Amino acid sequence: MSKKSIGAIITAGIALVGTSFIFYNKIKQRRKQRNIERSSGLKQEGNILFKHNKIEEALQLYLEAESLLEEDNIERVFIYNNISTCYFLLQDYKNSLIFSSKTLRIDNKNLKALRIYMETNIKLNNTDEALFYSFVLSVVSKYRNDKNSDKSKSIANSLLNEKTRIETIEYLKIKRDFLPFTVLNDFFSKIKNLENFVSDEKDNLIMKLLDSKEYKELIVFEGNTELIMFVKGGIEFCRGNIEQAKEYFSQNNFLYSVIMLEYINSEDPEYKYSNILDEIISNECNDVFILCYAALIFTKIKDFGKSNEMLEKAELIDSNYHFIFLVKIYNLMSNESTGEMVYKLLEKCRNEFFDKVDLMSVVCDVYLQFSDYNSAIELVKEMMKRFSDDPRPYIYMGLLHEVSSKNELAMQNYLKAIEVDSTFCKSYILYAKSLLMVYDKKCRSWFENALNIATSFEEIYEIKQNLLLMQIEERISALYPELNSE
Repeated sequence: MSKKSIGAIITAGIALVGTSFIFYNKIKQRRKQRNIERSSGLKQEGNILFKHNKIEEALQLYLEAESLLEEDNIERVFIYNNISTCYFLLQDYKNSLIFSSKTLRIDNKNLKALRIYMETNIKLNNTDEALFYSFVLSVVSKYRNDKNSDKSKSIANSLLNEKTRIETIEYLKIKRDFLPFTVLNDFFSKIKNLENFVSDEKDNLIMKLLDSKEYKELIVFEGNTELIMFVKGGIEFCRGNIEQAKEYFSQNNFLYSVIMLEYINSEDPEYKYSNILDEIISNECNDVFILCYAALIFTKIKDFGKSNEMLEKAELIDSNYHFIFLVKIYNLMSNESTGEMVYKLLEKCRNEFFDKVDLMSVVCDVYLQFSDYNSAIELVKEMMKRFSDDPRPYIYMGLLHEVSSKNELAMQNYLKAIEVDSTFCKSYILYAKSLLMVYDKKCRSWFENALNIATSFEEIYEIKQNLLLMQIEERISALYPELNSE
């Protein structure tokens, strides 16, 4: 055979191999595309089943959809999240962790995966991991909308670094005093869910709740005896044992507890507080304050007739009690009445109770809620003249300056509020948050000053949240200075 013939055969062979390779690639691409389309279809079918609460059936479709995708397909992130959610709802927490971990390996700042990972660790009583990932979630959430998206990714990478993770957990364990707030939130949601069960089931669930790790965490939390009494009272309230609930609620805290429980259950508009309201609105009740709060609760459940009945009783006792006017304003706003009617009542409040700074403050709140900044400014200026020795007019002026993005003027007013009354915690919190907005490190000392004079649960919670988040960020920045570069 001649060299020419051999060359021709080799050339033909190469061409054949090349053609076969191209043909194979086309088949592979078509198969890949078909798998992507099939996977997408299965995912959509799974979503429909999931919405109809058919979790197991949805899970099978998601797993099949995942098996059709190649490793580098970004769609895996969404399917992994769906799978981990299904496993979580089916209480298969081990597999839920596996699939949320798979998401985080692809996208370590995925908020849904971080949230599932945190909640699954809570269910498994992995307190350290839950503690850590709750802060990963909060830090990544903060930077998610940052103009420099790489910063969010860098922070996520640094947080999830094994060395940082271990050190941060140790650090958080020292600063664990924030944990009961997280636990309390979960605890309240469980109390709320008890309303969906009949008595026998409810008693069994309550016994489990009392034996739960969350409850024990609350019991050992130092310095919150009042909070524990509130939780115990909440359980008895859910059981319908009103008298026993009242034993746990101190005399001063009873109404506050009723309102908090009403807030906890506010997602259910049909929820009726029959026992507790019977207690409040009995014929013997001659306390205007209690009647006004009863009116507010009736307003919340859209029973405006009963609400007005409570207000009429209150007016018979003290027709000039300013709280009555506030409830009427709230009723009008909740009942979608015209703004004109609300404003007539506001004017009545301003004209008849101009000497009460508490009432003027609430009127100002209503103006802000309606975004009527001109009326708010006019009222605040009036308050400054009448109540120059009260911090609240200056606080409202600061808030109005913030609305106009005049942060320096806002800070000046917060400082003036502190000068007028150095014991009013809200002034310190707002000033510290203003400093935090401009990355001024002095904000720490202002938060600490606020903590020293804070008296309410809400104030302490807000301050500690800010302080702890700052400390975590500072620790991470010290370990990874490159994160500070813009």
